[in-house]
Amino acid sequence: MTDNNILDPCFSDPGIGFLSAKVVACPNGVDLSAVTIINLSKPLPAPFTPPAGTGLLPWLIEGAGNVNCEMITGATEVVGGNRLNYGCTDKTSLFGGPDKTSPVWRILQAKPGSPEQSYVNIVKAWM
Repeated sequence: MTDNNILDPCFSDPGIGFLSAKVVACPNGVDLSAVTIINLSKPLPAPFTPPAGTGLLPWLIEGAGNVNCEMITGATEVVGGNRLNYGCTDKTSLFGGPDKTSPVWRILQAKPGSPEQSYVNIVKAWM
């Protein structure tokens, strides 16, 4: 947290060692070329490995046409039984989590102002 903003995710330098990190880099939204560097006031906590099958969601999804979609934190809405999870650079929204049942993952998308959702392919997902 910095200036009352939660920056998530943030990454430490793997070459230094997680518990020895003095700074972390936090991507600035969907712009992967820009980061916020945070000088840590205390050591990072021990790494946490979630149990298998917990359904962790990607923090960033790239769709067709270089459209990037960032995870929305906090309270959102539910449409058709699916939580609004991502806001995209083309103003569309992604609902629920990726469908990983086929080689190409997909996710439900809705256009601005429309409750209708349809599946779109995921080009890349950052976990």
